[in-house]
Amino acid sequence: MVVLNTQKAANELLDKRGANYQDRPRFVLFDVMGWGLTLTFLPYGPRFRLHRSALQTGFTKTAITNYRPIQEDEARQAVSRILKRPEAWDFSLRRLQHARRWGWAIKNLHDIPFSAIKKEFDAGTANPSFAYSLLTKYKENEDEGVPNEFTLQDIQGASGAVFIAGSNTFTRADSVPQTFATTTIAILNMMLNPEVFAKARAEIDRVVGTERLPTFQDRPNLRYIDYLVEEVSRWRPLSPIGIPHKSLEDDVYNGMFIPKGTVVYYNTFAMSRDLNVYKDPEKFNPDRYIPKEEGGDGEPLLVGPFGFGRRVCVGRHLAQASVWIIMATLIATTDILKPVGPDGKPIEQTIQFSTGLSSHPGKLDVVFKPRSEKAERLLAEAVKDAQ
Repeated sequence: MVVLNTQKAANELLDKRGANYQDRPRFVLFDVMGWGLTLTFLPYGPRFRLHRSALQTGFTKTAITNYRPIQEDEARQAVSRILKRPEAWDFSLRRLQHARRWGWAIKNLHDIPFSAIKKEFDAGTANPSFAYSLLTKYKENEDEGVPNEFTLQDIQGASGAVFIAGSNTFTRADSVPQTFATTTIAILNMMLNPEVFAKARAEIDRVVGTERLPTFQDRPNLRYIDYLVEEVSRWRPLSPIGIPHKSLEDDVYNGMFIPKGTVVYYNTFAMSRDLNVYKDPEKFNPDRYIPKEEGGDGEPLLVGPFGFGRRVCVGRHLAQASVWIIMATLIATTDILKPVGPDGKPIEQTIQFSTGLSSHPGKLDVVFKPRSEKAERLLAEAVKDAQ
């Protein structure tokens, strides 16, 4: 086993020599749980290349722009729900209530969404989606008598990977949605760092104003919100030690022999705390990414949260976009504050993070208040128009 603790080592092995480190060890439990045909856990081979190609095509930076209206609508609905029931804010962010038992829960995550889409597809009522495009191609090939490389089982597995990535983390039965976990960490830091919140809001007010809600068209001019989302991933990586790779052939790195079949972990948490790269790494500081020529530290974005090489998360652009629009909408419309005790003083909380392949925060008490009546009205109108 090899553990890579720096971005430099991970880049040199998993990126530059990615062809040799694109395999996975066998995840026996995950196979039993029904994840065998998801891209994340597929071993290297023809099926892996087929799934990776299909998913990469569906989730390029250009392709994900098709989902922007949905993401904007979901963000506005989520924030609207939070303001209606602020005491249940965490449930308002969830789109899927996770189950407590592994086997049937994972089977349902694969089977139920695909079955529903397949039924709508056959009836001609399905909305455009990743699964829809694969099913369309499958049917066209069938009608033309062309052999399908992608079987219905492959389509189901690939679609399940997308659904699980958007709904649940991959390691625990009591896991939480990835977007939910990342957004929760962002909210935590908005509560703990009011100066960061104020700077983010000031940028939104300058670019967007207060007469409308933020949209993805504003993103090029809301660079600080981008930095904020990147800092969330660095400050508390959701997968601290990543999903292991496996070497396909013998290799030598810095005089060290790495035999064929070696399991290789990339320690994202160690990379995020590398004092040679990040100044004061425990501090939540989006300003660290401002280029040096603009007066900032010019520190690099952390790569590890989305993996390396040929195993990098193909849905990373979509995931970050979801967090970006949720946070932009929250900051524009909502005050995020610490709860106050009977003595009138803010309550300081000890936040616990889970450990293991996946890490996410525990229970967090936050006060949400509408920024203004105008902000509430803008949200209400946006939600009403979308219905």
